[in-house]
Amino acid sequence: MFLKITKSADKTDYIYVVESYRDDKGRVRHRYLFSLGKLKDFISTSVFKKLAQKALAVDSSFNKEGVELSCLSEAEVLRYGHLVLKRLWDMYGLDEFFSRFRNKRRKFDISKVVFYMACKHILEPQSKLGMYESYA
Repeated sequence: MFLKITKSADKTDYIYVVESYRDDKGRVRHRYLFSLGKLKDFISTSVFKKLAQKALAVDSSFNKEGVELSCLSEAEVLRYGHLVLKRLWDMYGLDEFFSRFRNKRRKFDISKVVFYMACKHILEPQSKLGMYESYA
């Protein structure tokens, strides 16, 4: 599940909770579970403020005392998704798993590359070429 922001014909942004699934032919499809309404209205709700507080609580390096939630944008709240994925990554010991594939000829850490690709694909679905072009 993820939050999807769509723009209507009259240029209004709406936010939905969406689920990905595969149809009978194996193609990825999205199923809209429910609408959270207009994006500008959702940002001013208590649900958004709770999401913001939880996202800030996850990041221990962030100074929580000086935070005024009314000035937070959805981008500042949604940028914490990689922290949840990092917890799962560590919980399943994937760094140790990918450390077996290291060798002296490779000039990069395969674990970091795979983690970046996994995060990028989950948080902003796109092709491998798209990931490469947005990184470069």
